[in-house]
Amino acid sequence: MTLYLKAVIGAATYLIAAEQIAGVRPTDDLVQDGAIRTLDCRALFGAPATAPGYRILIEPAAGEPVGLIVDRLDGLAQLAEDRFRALPSIGRFGAAIDAVCLLAESENPALRLHVSAALLGAAREL
Repeated sequence: MTLYLKAVIGAATYLIAAEQIAGVRPTDDLVQDGAIRTLDCRALFGAPATAPGYRILIEPAAGEPVGLIVDRLDGLAQLAEDRFRALPSIGRFGAAIDAVCLLAESENPALRLHVSAALLGAAREL
């Protein structure tokens, strides 16, 4: 079982492994830190930025820390690997979004997001 943070960007829910997360703060509460690269995932995934949102500080196993700006946080979910269905590696996010999971019958499917070189590379293309 792996613990995931449910991060909402636009109408979509993304799952981020909690083991990579070093901290979470509202964006209107942030001190500007030029040493940490911050990606606004709303712009990255084409969702409108209608509210300040939250910054998730990620410390990946390899590479530099990065901050991800999302619309809102929707709690934690502990999920077994067999709850996920693999997605083919298609498009610029192919290596960053690798699987989908139905959290509950009443919820939209959630996408598993890996903070990796693929995601950072896709962000550079913007």
